[in-house]
Amino acid sequence: MREQLGGPAATRPIRLLTALALLHAAIALNATRTVARHSGDFDRFWDITRSLGLPYRDYPVEYPPGTVALFELVGAIASRPESFRALLILTNAVSDAVIIGMLAWAWGVKAALFYAVAAVPILTLLFFRVDLWSVALTTTAVAAWQQYRPRTAAVAIAAGTAIKVWPLPFAVLLMARKPGRRWTIAIFGILALVTVVWWWVIAGDDGFVQVLTFRAARGWHIETIVGSLLLLTDPAAVRLESGALRIGSISEATAVAMLAAGMCFAVAALRAGAVRNAIGAGWLAGVVGLLLLSPLLSPQFLGWLLPGAAVAWVQGHRRSAGLVLLAVLMTIMYRVRMWAPGVVARDAVLLAVGCSAIVDLRRRPRPCASDENVSAVG
Repeated sequence: MREQLGGPAATRPIRLLTALALLHAAIALNATRTVARHSGDFDRFWDITRSLGLPYRDYPVEYPPGTVALFELVGAIASRPESFRALLILTNAVSDAVIIGMLAWAWGVKAALFYAVAAVPILTLLFFRVDLWSVALTTTAVAAWQQYRPRTAAVAIAAGTAIKVWPLPFAVLLMARKPGRRWTIAIFGILALVTVVWWWVIAGDDGFVQVLTFRAARGWHIETIVGSLLLLTDPAAVRLESGALRIGSISEATAVAMLAAGMCFAVAALRAGAVRNAIGAGWLAGVVGLLLLSPLLSPQFLGWLLPGAAVAWVQGHRRSAGLVLLAVLMTIMYRVRMWAPGVVARDAVLLAVGCSAIVDLRRRPRPCASDENVSAVG
């Protein structure tokens, strides 16, 4: 009763979330002070903004055009590498706050709390990359979809896909809400077409290949399942290629085919999550499928899973959410020293996340009065 009346029990989670949000802000502030020691990716971003000619055509770029445009915008505002790095961290801090806010809006304080806690171990890593941009847009899209604002979801998914390719399967959610479905799909389709045409005009056919193959990389990233197993057998074969440690070889056609398979699996998982009131489990199953079927599995990619794990937690799928947290902790442990068995064990936990989420999706859906407008896709 006291919680319902707004007593101490009701305000305690809000106070805790506020404290964690302040902790995230403090980590971001500290990151601006230490970025010079962790500026590898940021230096690459700065080089992109200062390269002469057209991206993709005159120099290779591994990021979609939305990311390149944002790099150039930040570079236009910040004229020096130091201010460029600080501004990137600021954009990441804002994205992190957006994720917390969207989770609280659509699924409550407990979901936001889960994310705020689970993100802390890899938050510094995320602040020194730009994956939080696409994670914030994807979280906004799913939150808007959950709150019956499908047009907002359509815009956010299109924007997220322009920045990173991985949010594209979330477009299947736009087909699962009956009211205004045609307009929603039309909005997304128009924005997606504009992005593709824009990309093709500035990059040609080669631009797509550069992104899908990460600048035509020919090796397996050592943190993928195949790469970690190869690392166990022949650690001396590791090489630096396209900005990542790789081993062995993979053809361009195989890399693209694996990405296509991962996209198809993610669409199926997200569709199942949408129609079975288990969007958190669908998020985890789909994105894990993408990660495990990719020749590149950078540690910051685990950030893609965290909002989905937060939603899964409040939807009762706590085993799957807990396994995501375990994967995050194992990632930090093996990165202290690149220990091959630790990488294999982390990948095994990611596989367990996917399997657990699939089991969650196969269970009888829990009734939800607010889901009366959800229909099966197709």
